[in-house]
Amino acid sequence: MEYTLIQTTDMIALTKEQSENLRKLGLDPKSADMYYPYLGGGDYGDTPRIGSPMEYSGGEDIPTWSQDKLLKLLPKRIDTNCVKLQRGLLTDKWFCQYDCIKFFASEDPIDAVYQMMCWVLEKAFMLNYE
Repeated sequence: MEYTLIQTTDMIALTKEQSENLRKLGLDPKSADMYYPYLGGGDYGDTPRIGSPMEYSGGEDIPTWSQDKLLKLLPKRIDTNCVKLQRGLLTDKWFCQYDCIKFFASEDPIDAVYQMMCWVLEKAFMLNYE
């Protein structure tokens, strides 16, 4: 059986830089559902792989998170507001928001979720670690 890799413009995981920033803000790397593989000699792969980064290279891989995992980690509620990810009606932007508290907009949904995760970590809200 032959498989074809389909390229899309949408990101499937955070960039290495975004992942490093979330780790600096306190996101537990053990919660990552993807990783950039360590190739040796200080080099890392450019395409993230699904799985726990710690399982494969003794901790040298770069952990990263998918949009789905980030949404699961975000607090379900802040005060009485639920987290929402939705596309704008009059724009091509995606909005990640807690109504009446905070929102972030981006053309790529994972960027809006990333910005919200940064804000949540900076404000020290409790995450939904499983």
